[in-house]
Amino acid sequence: MQNTSEKIPYRSNFKGLPLSKQELEVIKLVAQGLTNREVADRIGNSWETVRGHLNSVNHKLGTKTRTGAVVKVLKSGIISLDSITLN
Repeated sequence: MQNTSEKIPYRSNFKGLPLSKQELEVIKLVAQGLTNREVADRIGNSWETVRGHLNSVNHKLGTKTRTGAVVKVLKSGIISLDSITLN
């Protein structure tokens, strides 16, 4: 099992809180158009865990929806369009 407490090296400029590797993986998969259940299947977690990661991402980024979080991470350069493949 992955260590989800490990943080990625950048700090967001929103709430100053870093996204964990798991949160970053989840938001990248959401950006590809996957549902929470599809993300859960892909990373081997429950959809409730994925929902929890997305809630955490929204809190850290100051967004309210998964779409808002995706827009913010793309606009801020946290992830790039080149790093995602649309499904």
